[in-house]
Amino acid sequence: MDNLDKKLYSAFDKDEEIPKEFPKVIKEALKKCKTNKKRSYNSIAKIITTACASLVITTGIVYAGATVSNYIWKQPEKTVGFYDKNNKGKITKEEQESSISEKDAIEKAKKLLDKFDYINEKIKSADLINNSQDYNLIWKIETYSGISIDIDAKTDNYFAISYDESKLLSKDSQDYKVTEEIAEQIARDICEKYGYDLQKYNRLIIEPNSYGDVWTDWDGKSNHWHVTFGKTYGDGINSYENIRMSFITKSNSAELYYFMVEDTLPDDNPILITEEQAEEIVINTEEKIGTGYEINNIYTSLDVALMNGNAYKRVNDYTQYYEQYYGTYLKDFSESDIVEYRTDSIVRNCWMVTIEIDEPNKKSEYVDKYYTYFVDASSGDIIGGSEIYYLLKLKND
Repeated sequence: MDNLDKKLYSAFDKDEEIPKEFPKVIKEALKKCKTNKKRSYNSIAKIITTACASLVITTGIVYAGATVSNYIWKQPEKTVGFYDKNNKGKITKEEQESSISEKDAIEKAKKLLDKFDYINEKIKSADLINNSQDYNLIWKIETYSGISIDIDAKTDNYFAISYDESKLLSKDSQDYKVTEEIAEQIARDICEKYGYDLQKYNRLIIEPNSYGDVWTDWDGKSNHWHVTFGKTYGDGINSYENIRMSFITKSNSAELYYFMVEDTLPDDNPILITEEQAEEIVINTEEKIGTGYEINNIYTSLDVALMNGNAYKRVNDYTQYYEQYYGTYLKDFSESDIVEYRTDSIVRNCWMVTIEIDEPNKKSEYVDKYYTYFVDASSGDIIGGSEIYYLLKLKND
């Protein structure tokens, strides 16, 4: 068996029936290769692989080479009443064993406190926190003076250290307003001071704080800034790979009260399905829900997205989804009724397919104008969704 045979053989599971369309698709792909005798092995393999991927999209067969359903998208875990008083704060034995110990977490917290110049701090509490959206675990550590440190309990991909900014504000703080350009330099100096290299970050967001009269009496200066150094991949923005900070400017200095580093790298999954195929997947999915509203427009773009269970709940349990999202807490549902679907935390290249719909729908029910499905760009699986993605995109573009 040569390399090309192996590539084709691995495309299907050994127990899976080869679809009848497969020989025809391969034959057509090989015809394309004959038109150029100088094509390399990799080029030929790519043509055939793409042909296989197209077959997958149209027939629904899992193609192992594209890393799809059986590996990337798994059946989400349904949780009911996760934050109910009888369940809140409960950590399973498996979660406990998969996380770093409380002792190690406190040691990490102490190192961060020293690094960020919080000297002689005493640890007040350390709690291991889980959540209903995914399987991430966070150690939340507090000091007696009110400093909060969040540490990823499984990896070194995330930490945040924060302090109550209200304690830093004073009546004379407005005397030390700075421009956006100076705020950027302050942020860069902070990263350099604490040893964070900004070379890989290619996206910058600088915003003045929106409290008080900053928007009504805006002169281009503020004493209170939020800065994000982010990372883009082509047209996609990885919101889970960035450095964020907030600070208040004082006379000849800046008081840092929030600093966060997150470093969740995206899968480098190939774009194997087209924009049109992604839109067709979403249209067919919406028809199955049967909500009774019309799709007025569809807006589609490539982006980097985090897997979540939102779309799964919308598609498979729309009544529950609607009541939770649009209902009134304690009137229409309580903590013990809330249903969520937990997924892995995987960042993938996706087609972000946003539907624009009637509001209200034909049933006279209120619905959001936009809903975005995250369609995996390699497999066509719907791996997440959001009610606010498109609105945020409009705001930030």
